[in-house]
Amino acid sequence: MAECWKRCFSIREEIQDCIDSYAEMEYRKSQKILEKAPKDPINIIRDAAGWLLTVSEKFRTGGISMSKNKFLKILFSALLIMTMAFTATTSAYAATGTKKVTSSGKMSIVLNKGQTGNSSEVTFRVSGLPANAVITKLEVNPGSLKSYSGAMLTNYLTLSSSNRSSAEKVSWNGKENTTLTTSGFLASKANGTYTISFNCTCLSGAISHGMILDIGSKTYSNPYITIYWDDSF
Repeated sequence: MAECWKRCFSIREEIQDCIDSYAEMEYRKSQKILEKAPKDPINIIRDAAGWLLTVSEKFRTGGISMSKNKFLKILFSALLIMTMAFTATTSAYAATGTKKVTSSGKMSIVLNKGQTGNSSEVTFRVSGLPANAVITKLEVNPGSLKSYSGAMLTNYLTLSSSNRSSAEKVSWNGKENTTLTTSGFLASKANGTYTISFNCTCLSGAISHGMILDIGSKTYSNPYITIYWDDSF
C-alpha cells in the first residue's frame, strides 16, 4: 500500500511539472505576441487578458494548481510586459510633428498699369507622414523678393490643396519672408499636393530712362510651407 501511495504522489508531481511547463510555454507565446507591438493598444490588453483567463481556467478545471510563487511570478511578468507594451504602442499610436517643405520655384507676375492678376504657382508635395495625419496648423512663407519693377501692390496669397475642393485667400502685406498662418485647412489630411500664388495690382509701371512705363513686375523665390500635424484623431 505504501508503494502505491508513493507511486500516486510521483504521478501527481509529474502532472504538476507538465502544468508548469505548459504555463511557461503559453507565457513565452504571449510574450512574443506582445513584443510585436500591434498599433492598437486595446489588442495588447485583450490578448494578454485572454491568455491569463485561459491559463487560469485550465488550472481550475484541471483541479491541480501550480505553486503560489510560480503563478505570482508569471502573473507579475505578464502584467509588466503589458504595461511596457501599452506605453510603447500608445506613444506610437498617437503622434504629433512638424514638417517643413521648401521649394526652389518662383512666383512671378507681369501686369499692365491698372491690371490685377494672379502670379505663377509654386507646388509643394507633402508625403511620408502617417496616413491619418491631419493638419493642426499650416504656415506659408512666400520667400525672398527676387525682383520687382513699378508699383505692384500685393493683395493676398492663395493656397490650394489636393485634399480640399476650395482654395483659401490669406491676407498679406506684400513683404518678403513673412510667415502667414492659414485657417481653412485645419483638420484636413496632411499628406497631399499644395500650391501657392499671390494676387497683385499694378498701380503704375516701372521707370526706365526717366519715363514711366505701362508695365510692372514682381517675383518671389524660394517659398516654403510648414505643416503641424497630429495623427490621433
